[in-house]
Order: sequence, then C-alpha cells, then structure tokens
Amino acid sequence: MSKLEVNITEADLRRAELIRIIEQIRPIDEEGLFRGAVLCVLVGAERYETARNVYSQVMEAGFRTPEAVLADPVELKAYLGKSRWPGRRMQRLTGLSRWWQDSPVPAAVVADATNGKDKGVELRAEVAEGERNGLGYKSASLLLTMVGYDSVAPIDRHMCREMVKWGFPIKIPDDVKVGALQRRDYLQAEEWFSEIASSLGYTPAHLHRILWAKTQAAIEENLGAGDGNRTRDLVITNDVLYH
Repeated sequence: MSKLEVNITEADLRRAELIRIIEQIRPIDEEGLFRGAVLCVLVGAERYETARNVYSQVMEAGFRTPEAVLADPVELKAYLGKSRWPGRRMQRLTGLSRWWQDSPVPAAVVADATNGKDKGVELRAEVAEGERNGLGYKSASLLLTMVGYDSVAPIDRHMCREMVKWGFPIKIPDDVKVGALQRRDYLQAEEWFSEIASSLGYTPAHLHRILWAKTQAAIEENLGAGDGNRTRDLVITNDVLYH
C-alpha cells in the first residue's frame, strides 16, 4: 500500500461511467445474461475492440441463445476467425451453452440481480466453477458487473500490472508463459484490490472501470484518437449489442 499512486481525474470518472453504461446488460433476463456471457468468452486474451467487433457479428448472425450456438457451431466458428484461437473459443462457447441449458445458476443470477444483488460473491463462484462453461473467475466477475454487481471485479492483466506497481506480489498473465490467475491467487488479488478500492472510496467494480478507462485513454493517446470519435464508436456498438 505504500506504493499506491492513483491519479483519478474527472475525465477518468466520465469514461468509467460510459463504460458502465455500454457494458450493462439490459434487460436483465436469461437471454441478455447469455449474450453477456458470450462477450465475456470473446474478450478473454483478446484486444477489446477486436472482441467487440466479433461479438457484434456473432449477435447479428443470430447466435444469441444457447440453442442457436449448439445448432450450428461450425457456422459460429466462421464468425470467430478474427479472434485469437477461434477453435478454442468455439469450444468454450459450446461448453457455455450446454452448461447454460442444464444449470440453475443463470436463473439464480437473474433473480438476485433484479432483487437486491445480495449474493454476488456466492453466485460469481457458482458461475466461475461451472463445469466446462468457458468462464473462469475473471470472466464470471466481468459478467456479474455487467448486471450491476459492485462487490466483485475482473482482475485482468491491466489490473495486475497496476497492483504490481503498488507493490503486490502478483504474476502478470501474458497468455504465453503466465496463464490466468488460478482460483486461490485470483481471490487473494481481488481481496487486495477490494481493500485498495475501499481506501480510495470506490467499490471494486467501480475502481476497475476507472483503471480500465485510464488504460483506454492511454491507448487512444498513443494512436492519436480523439475522445469524440471514441465515444461515438462505443455508442454505436452499444446499439448493435443490446437492442
């Protein structure tokens, strides 16, 4: 904690709120939750913009339900060609769809998300530990934040880099030599991250969005992209994804 340095600006807060609005699932029902889960599978170890573009194509092609995914996984794979490891992602999406059809957990998430959000940590674990559903703790955490849970946070490589800067002993996933954090390490990292968020006056999910917003701002600055273009592109994408 002695190395903790977070310069949060009004612009960061505005961007974080935009991210919250864009990524929120609406309406909160099982079909909407499934679409969010598909996005969570696609963003893993992938450039964010690439994942969202692929996601838009997958949704427009009609793969919006578990039944649609399982009906023609070969056609689905054709839409995954621009992703890294399309075959692996297809397997994860078919695994997700089978689990979704048989598990009571998606309905439980919808019920709790629309009635108090009291079981976020418990439900996150049930999603993350679902058999062959393609969602680990990071993806399950992202999914729950998309339906409004603030008590969990997706600890991705960007968050790990920040925590290393703050002095925490975390290995940064690179998808080559260092894989995703395992359950024990993930929960420890999330506990530290939650303590940081609390000390700064934010929830874990909110701090994640703020730091992610700062990361995106830095990328845009390097690419020479203006805020106006970025905002406009995201809003258009939102229309495609959720309406």
